[in-house]
Amino acid sequence: MRAPLAFIRSLSSKLSVARRSTSSMVVPLVEESWFSQQVTAKFDTLKSSKCDVGSASWLCDVFGASVATQMLAQEFLDIASISLTDREMIEEYLEDNIELLDACNGLLEKMGIIQDYVYSIRGATRMLQGRSDPNVPTSRRAQEVLGKCNKVQKQCAELDKCGLKLCRMMRQKMPQDSNVWYDGRDFDIQEVVRVSREAAFVACHNLHRALSFKSKPRLMTVRSESSTPWLSIMDEDIKHQNRPMSWMMNELQQLVTVQQLLHDQVKLRKGSIHIDYDSVSRNCERLEKEMKALKENNFVRTSHEVV
Repeated sequence: MRAPLAFIRSLSSKLSVARRSTSSMVVPLVEESWFSQQVTAKFDTLKSSKCDVGSASWLCDVFGASVATQMLAQEFLDIASISLTDREMIEEYLEDNIELLDACNGLLEKMGIIQDYVYSIRGATRMLQGRSDPNVPTSRRAQEVLGKCNKVQKQCAELDKCGLKLCRMMRQKMPQDSNVWYDGRDFDIQEVVRVSREAAFVACHNLHRALSFKSKPRLMTVRSESSTPWLSIMDEDIKHQNRPMSWMMNELQQLVTVQQLLHDQVKLRKGSIHIDYDSVSRNCERLEKEMKALKENNFVRTSHEVV
């Protein structure tokens, strides 16, 4: 895999050559390009996946297909003759990649923060478990730990700003779908850049939403005037899920509810604390397993290297 800097330099050299040439080539039109078929094949694995939509495994599959798309786009752009008319579009593509690097850094940081959040709740429940009426020192320690959870949510709220940035980028910079396709492996550079960018944005944004402490956000579907096969696969998968939010988001919301309930009860210290400790423990274990799967897959770091 080529380093990002080397890839950007190779594109920059092509742009320099492009400034000296304005020639264009007319190619025959067909129904769907070879590049589109390749990208659709990479996302087609989602159809046969038995993973819950929004789970770590599902997100890994989406990111895997997205990373494969970025690598395929790099291969094509490496051998492409970039014309003067494509120069501005390629420069915007490189600027978008810088934004995506920031988003990937934010996602990695957010994973670590949520791991700390789960660890804190597990620690607080262990302090309180088996104590119908915790003594003052125990209550104070538990309250301090649960108070840190509130700070964690504020940290994640700051990181959520990268998600808003991604939304703006998708609305402002994604080109309109085109019905113009090129024959065989003679590809349209605009198509390669557009699909590569869309795949990266959708993967990053869905992970961002799955790691959200907000109660309302859902996974992203993309609407376009013309049908793009790989986007149709993802949209169909998301629309057929049996819950209003992703699996991981649902687990996180349950922990947020528990944390708030525990914090209020410990702070007020009115009678015994009523909580299903076994259920909370299972919830923590499931989320820890999801976070571990995301980190072990290493897809976010791979995306960071590709873009």
